[in-house]
Amino acid sequence: MIGVLGLEDGTRVEGTGFGASGVALGELVFTTVMSGYEEALTDPSYHGQMLMFTYPLQGNYGISGDDFQSDRMWPQAMVSREYWDRPTHYQHHRTLSQFLRDEGRPGLCGVDTRMLTLKVREQGVMRAAIAVGERSEVQDLDVVALARSQADISSRDLLGDVTCRAPYRIEGPGPPPGV
Repeated sequence: MIGVLGLEDGTRVEGTGFGASGVALGELVFTTVMSGYEEALTDPSYHGQMLMFTYPLQGNYGISGDDFQSDRMWPQAMVSREYWDRPTHYQHHRTLSQFLRDEGRPGLCGVDTRMLTLKVREQGVMRAAIAVGERSEVQDLDVVALARSQADISSRDLLGDVTCRAPYRIEGPGPPPGV
């Protein structure tokens, strides 16, 4: 699979796609975490965004599900320099690509994340589009136009999407309530 990223400033980069095929729209942001992609991808604060990792290698320990911050993936897509599809951690249950497929989200690797990070750092976050699929399906898509066509993220009610519907209690270790 190939993957193509377009930014509203006219930048278009091509790389390798993984995860789910399709098109994703969102705001491109970056994270500098050196590990913890499982936590970052399930963090509700990334809703409506495409999460780019500055640490170059992702996927090496797979997905265990033990470190999820919520019950789903919140970023619209994932971007990394390298993706490793043969995790070695003994507790992994699936690969990062399998997780993205299960969540219906595309991933893009093999792109210059350093250049993209500098661009975002200097110009601010930008509307972006990622298309992942077979070359014949993706190569002619105008991902820059798709990025530009979406509404600004500030016009969306993202808080309503990530907030729990009803209060709930989390019982922790220690004496039961009322003791």
